[in-house]
Amino acid sequence: MSNLLEIPDDVMRIILEKSDYFGIQSLRKTCHHLRNFIDDVLPSPNTVSLGINEIRNSEQWKNAKIAEIYRFDIWSPSIFSNFEKSKGYCIDLAPEDVALLKEKFLGNPNFKKCKIHYQRLENGVFEAIGENPRIGSDDFGEKRIWLLDTVDPDKILRIEHSEEQILRDLLDLF
Repeated sequence: MSNLLEIPDDVMRIILEKSDYFGIQSLRKTCHHLRNFIDDVLPSPNTVSLGINEIRNSEQWKNAKIAEIYRFDIWSPSIFSNFEKSKGYCIDLAPEDVALLKEKFLGNPNFKKCKIHYQRLENGVFEAIGENPRIGSDDFGEKRIWLLDTVDPDKILRIEHSEEQILRDLLDLF
């Protein structure tokens, strides 16, 4: 009888290419060795796109409160707009993404926090957030902070930009 750990890498890659997102997630739960192999190899972009689309249409996604997505490049940070808390990574952060998220978060009474890491910041992102940020610096570089009114008079939306991340936070006013 064959041991799962003895399957050659090229055969495992073929299995991953033929698997959908949910199948890959099941394989990841089999053992640490297989999970590490899958994380190192990363499935093809077609599988990832199909998997994310399948997930976004599921009832679990629509009812989820928290999301952390790091092993995939998110095509649009707007996928985080329905969560209470979310963290993720995208390649390009565009002004239209920021404007959409700002609008969604300002109108979402359940929103608490969203942290987005990005590789490239497109021109116009700061303008899409709003005018007159507070500008300062810390050990990590320059920091900009916007404080925006929300529909709840007891809360404000805090948008903070520091090196390679945007953090949005809903804060209770004292």
